[in-house]
Amino acid sequence: MKCVQFSLAFNFVLVAVFFFLISSSKVVEGGRPLRDGDSLSSLLELVISSAYAGPNHGGQGH
Repeated sequence: MKCVQFSLAFNFVLVAVFFFLISSSKVVEGGRPLRDGDSLSSLLELVISSAYAGPNHGGQGH
């Protein structure tokens, strides 16, 4: 009987620790600010920066 009570208590502690870790990870994930701007302007910035990052441009864009 003590073994069953011990296993139930152990399982309860494991579940509590698991939920604590999940909740703390969601707080960290939600703490980062989102980028402001639309995806089209981000795509254009990426294309322009990669166009000026080639070997013929003397290191611009790095």
